Amino acid sequence: FKSMTGTGGFSSKLLTILVVALSSTAALADTGNSVYIDQTNADNSTVSITQSGTDNRVGDPNSLTNPQFSIDGNAMNLTIIQDGQGNSITGNFVGGDSTANITQTGDFNTSILNFGSSGSNGGTLGINITGNSNTASITQTSTGGGKGVFATIANNSNTLTVQQKDAGSHYAEINLSGGSKTVDLLQQGSASHMAKITLSGQPVGLNLNQSGSTQQFYSINYN
Repeated sequence: FKSMTGTGGFSSKLLTILVVALSSTAALADTGNSVYIDQTNADNSTVSITQSGTDNRVGDPNSLTNPQFSIDGNAMNLTIIQDGQGNSITGNFVGGDSTANITQTGDFNTSILNFGSSGSNGGTLGINITGNSNTASITQTSTGGGKGVFATIANNSNTLTVQQKDAGSHYAEINLSGGSKTVDLLQQGSASHMAKITLSGQPVGLNLNQSGSTQQFYSINYN
């Protein structure tokens, strides 16, 4: 169990470079390791979390309305790597001009991430999932600036849901391979929509919705 709480000042500086590496096995614990972070004003912070094993958590999947993994700031970099099965990522990463990279390898993993950006600068999220029966739900919002989601998901029975909300500059690049996969992508206005989707294998369920106001572009390549 690792926990950090702060509202700026010394605690914010402490989070500037935070590296957490944890591993678990069934012999040591039934629920794996949990990382909880509650941090505001974490400008220019770099956070790196690596977990290996089974049933590891970043945040609490049972606490969606009051997440126990929440970082708020600007010009931040977040990296989360989970290797194993039954792992989860749940929480908020909010700030302008920030970047997040998520990697999950294994089966039955989940991620529910609210990736928001405030002010004039947007954010970029990269997510890479390899395994079976994984679920990823990404919501990205901003009051201005560009928003980008780059997702690569391989193997079978995986589900990806992406919502990019608020005004302008939406971009999504999604590459899914394997069988029995579902993609649900919503990008909302005003304008600046672009979706580049590459799919291989079957069957596939794809729902693409780009709305308001004009400028809707998409490229779908299905092999």
